[in-house]
Amino acid sequence: MTGFFSKNGRLFIISLVFFIALSGMSACSSSKETQTKTSDSYIAPDYVKRDYKNILILARVDPDMFRRRIERSVIKEFKSRRYNVSGSTDFVTPELMKDTITLKNKVVEMGFDALLVVTFMGEMSGISQNIVFNGNIYSFFGAFPVYNLETRGNKTRYFQTDFYRLDGRGTQWRSGFAANLDGDPDFGLDKMSVQIRKRIERDKIL
Repeated sequence: MTGFFSKNGRLFIISLVFFIALSGMSACSSSKETQTKTSDSYIAPDYVKRDYKNILILARVDPDMFRRRIERSVIKEFKSRRYNVSGSTDFVTPELMKDTITLKNKVVEMGFDALLVVTFMGEMSGISQNIVFNGNIYSFFGAFPVYNLETRGNKTRYFQTDFYRLDGRGTQWRSGFAANLDGDPDFGLDKMSVQIRKRIERDKIL
């Protein structure tokens, strides 16, 4: 997964603009605050919580291999809480994803009544340093531990998550999330999926 995200490094500015815009969106008069009075989510002013019979999870990221991993992680988290969710990779092709009208008709035809879209926005690089004991003892002038300075590069990936009602217009809920996928990508995706599920419940969307 590192190869794909690294070539999108120039998009980290987009992610910053996204989070700034998201904060402004939450404060404007046409939206409403979340139930916990935070400003990290946008909720459509006329949204009313309801029960959904079948929610489609769709990740917008290339190539499909990474898209499948993201969807699998989100599906696992939501199914663990008994939400009826399904992935899109079996029938939504990259070409279909570009045609929003045809995509919506296909999703409705297949019996979905809501759509959760996870979109990759960009990444930001950073460096962390840690002093690590290497297990050796140097004893020429007396016994004392030997330490190494460990330097690591890390990249934070940013995602935008939107919730759509198939009988509504525009996004009903939007929130931003960050994930560190450098070590174990699946572990990082699972952590982000938990955050998505908790926030969408906190905001009383589901």
